[in-house]
Formats: sequence, C-alpha cells, structure tokens
Amino acid sequence: VVTLKSIPRVEKSVGQGMQQIIVRLLGAIPGPIVFGIVIDDSCALREERCGYDNGSCYEYRGDDLRMNILILAAAPKLVAIICYFIAWRVFPTHDDDHIHQIEMEEVKSEPKAPQGGAQKLRRPKLGPSST
Repeated sequence: VVTLKSIPRVEKSVGQGMQQIIVRLLGAIPGPIVFGIVIDDSCALREERCGYDNGSCYEYRGDDLRMNILILAAAPKLVAIICYFIAWRVFPTHDDDHIHQIEMEEVKSEPKAPQGGAQKLRRPKLGPSST
C-alpha cells in the first residue's frame, strides 16, 4: 500500500515490478541458504565421514535452533516495518484525484477541430440491404 501511494500514477507498474525484483533478490534467493546455515550451526551431534564433520546431523540443540529461527524470521519483518513507516512519513502521497484533475485540464486545453469545415465520414452498413 505504501508503495502504491508513494509512486505517481503513471509509474505504479514500474514500482511494483521493481519491488518484486528486490523481494526476489533479497528474500527468495539467499533465504534458503541462510536458513540452512542457521540450522547447521545448531547441530549438536554430526555424523563423521572420512574424519570430517560433514555428514548428517543426528541431534540439534533445540533451544538454539528455536531462538535462531525466530530471530532470523522476525528481524527482516521488523526492518521492513520500520522502512515502510519511514517511507510513509517521508515520501509524499500522490493523490489520484489530483492527477486525474490535471489530466482532464490538459484534455480541455487541447485545440479542437474546426466545426463547420469538414464533413463526417459515414461508415457503410454491413449486412444484407433491404432495398
């Protein structure tokens, strides 16, 4: 809603497209990677393969996992709420009625075609004629 109110009417589709690109770049692409790192960091007992701790996790530290997932999910939401509030307060709202009024004034100020000089062209009637 803030995005739609802070962008001029003619640029609303571009604004929505840019917003979706940013959401995809910052959320959908790195999101699963970051959540995977957080889940792997809360592993208490990991399977050893060839002397390295790179196998599956047998046991997770539940309290750490729960807190890390909560923080990871809540922190971006809090940042988004703060950014939306700042955008709502800082950027001017573009009133569609005002823009529509300006557009109507522009249409009224356009020169009109001469009234008496040209005849209207008539379209031929389509279909069977009844003569």
